[in-house]
Amino acid sequence: MGERTRGLLTRLPKAEGQYDFKGLASYLRRVKANYPDMSNATVLLEPTVPYDTLVQVMDALRFFEASQDGQLVRAELFP
Repeated sequence: MGERTRGLLTRLPKAEGQYDFKGLASYLRRVKANYPDMSNATVLLEPTVPYDTLVQVMDALRFFEASQDGQLVRAELFP
């Protein structure tokens, strides 16, 4: 993941040939904590990235689920 002015911020390598969507979601939560007023994100992908992978990345960008007072709630990240 990168940012226009600072370059590469983190790297999420594949584990056993699979993308690390949980790691991505965790990282995005930290980004949102640093930029709470930001509500947009840009996804750039290579032509060989499968459509399903793009959809999973977009899902990770939109919201996260967390337990609050014993209930599962969704919180927005970059809708």
